[in-house]
Amino acid sequence: MKPTTTHRERLVCGVDDSPAAANVLAVATQLAEVLGLRLTLVHSPHPDVFVTGTHRRAALDRGRALLDRLAPDVPAADRIIEIGDPAELLHAVLEDSAELAVVGSRGHGAAVAALRGSVSRALARSAPCPLIVIPPHARLNAAAGATVVCGVDGSVEATAALEAGGALARALGGRLTAVYVRSSTGAAAVPASWAADRWQVPVEDGRAALAIVERAVAGLSADVPKGVCVESGDPAERLARVARAQPSAILAVGSRGQGAVRAALLGSVSSRLGATAASPVMIMPRTARQPDLAARRRERSGDAARPPAARRRRLRSGRGASHPRERAPQAS
Repeated sequence: MKPTTTHRERLVCGVDDSPAAANVLAVATQLAEVLGLRLTLVHSPHPDVFVTGTHRRAALDRGRALLDRLAPDVPAADRIIEIGDPAELLHAVLEDSAELAVVGSRGHGAAVAALRGSVSRALARSAPCPLIVIPPHARLNAAAGATVVCGVDGSVEATAALEAGGALARALGGRLTAVYVRSSTGAAAVPASWAADRWQVPVEDGRAALAIVERAVAGLSADVPKGVCVESGDPAERLARVARAQPSAILAVGSRGQGAVRAALLGSVSSRLGATAASPVMIMPRTARQPDLAARRRERSGDAARPPAARRRRLRSGRGASHPRERAPQAS
């Protein structure tokens, strides 16, 4: 019998050959299991789409061997191994209505990532669904009901991230904490005229920061336990600190869609968190649709759908991953 899962009920995980790949797969597998989403793995063993002949076959063989080693339990229909630019390949798969995307980060700073290129940065600008970036040392216990820590600044992008974060927190059985970070001088982190137009409050006043975050949370559609927090200092550092105080957390931020060079020059909260945070980071690109996660948790079919106990222990510890067979590549 063919599975009834639709493409929209998938979590798509990009897999590379870095040392962190097993941890990325472990987090993606946890999320797929708890959210009731079907896990699809995407791997590009060579970035040059024009490679042909024996070089192409050898690259595809390497890709199959990698997924055989990392993820032997994922069925063939849920593996995609194709030659080409990894970011472009992932984007094409995500456009087929995936609910969430998961990729790893190599921990490069914004300037290095801008020079070398970065799959996570490219998708953070243009992915059609929320993107969860796994920094090199990030851990998650999704089954424990993780807290989603979302940065709020009154912008459209942050509001979209808050809405997606609320949906994720509800589906995980966790809670949502909305955080507004003021500059260390006490002034709001957004221009005075910009904030006043939207919130009708004097932004120099510390109470205005609380008003911004409370107003944003009040507009949420997700029915989930909520908390608010106002911090002062560097936004990336303070958000990471709030997340570290939780037993298990996922950070959530909006993406303003800046190009790689501009983001490197001006700084990017999402890029810095994606490189260094101790928790997974959900980035909501401007182009992303809101995930439909409300009913996913209830759709799990019980013990029959759960992995063996030994495998669950490996996933929670971050030492194991769900393992695929692969979708057969097209002939060269």
